[in-house]
Amino acid sequence: MVGIFSPEHVRRIRTSIDEIEALRHEIQTTLANDPKLITQAYKIDPIHYAAQFPKHIPVDTASKIEALNSFNLQVTDTDGERTPRRTFGVIQVGIAAYDKVTDLADLHNNKILQLKEWLSENFETSHSRSRHIHAAYPGIIIATLYRHIKVASDTCYSISYDWNNNQRVPTKISLEAIGTLVESLGDVYEDGSVSLTAQEAGEQIMYQLGNAPAGYEYIQLKNSKVHPQQIYYHRTPNENRKPYRGREGVYRDTIKANNCLIAPIHDGMSLKHHPPADFRHKEKKGVSVHYKPVREGLGIYLRKKIK
Repeated sequence: MVGIFSPEHVRRIRTSIDEIEALRHEIQTTLANDPKLITQAYKIDPIHYAAQFPKHIPVDTASKIEALNSFNLQVTDTDGERTPRRTFGVIQVGIAAYDKVTDLADLHNNKILQLKEWLSENFETSHSRSRHIHAAYPGIIIATLYRHIKVASDTCYSISYDWNNNQRVPTKISLEAIGTLVESLGDVYEDGSVSLTAQEAGEQIMYQLGNAPAGYEYIQLKNSKVHPQQIYYHRTPNENRKPYRGREGVYRDTIKANNCLIAPIHDGMSLKHHPPADFRHKEKKGVSVHYKPVREGLGIYLRKKIK
């Protein structure tokens, strides 16, 4: 394990990233140059997870260029945006281009796995790994480096979308942690100007709430990070997979929708495509019976201590 900063390791990481980028560029070029190219793509703004319960996430249509660029590495913007953008959907090409891209995607995805394995072997902590990656590629949003390029089975016949939003168990949270969480949301604006700095907002919520009353505690009900997922149906058997809902010859795969899925075009066959809907958070009934809400949007509640 490397305990200190290592320029040699930085060079090794940069070489790996360059190889991954080169493969992505070759895949993009192959797709873009195919005369049968069809894209059906969508985009959403970065989802910020300091707020555990986003109420509404709109989905917009993405252009052909945006679809092809969905495989790109992303870097922090001038405003410091660190949450990756998502452009997802399906890119269809003819069989020759599909076969070539399938091989390139396998090579690309294996290089990512090799890089992650090497990083784990050489750096004990995620902080050390991140530090060396950012030294090799300043400003990179690491999540976009690790995104695999996904290729659907050549028997894929239907694609749809859903939102992953499964609830987790309540977690105890201190008053100080609540203040830190509110501070992480940034400055508070009113009429276009800062009415409270981030630090002031954190201090204010701590003052307003105060310590939990005797016999009570603050908890946070965390949802899993809301994200779109892509579902596609195909007819390619796998010895480790059972048919979907017992339907012979029908298989279903669910994947994260963080870039575009690549699928083939078959003469005389069309791919069924069901566009994604906006995400709208539905409040779960019964929460207020057991928990008293103290901060809307952050999932923070007051409850009786469990003995």
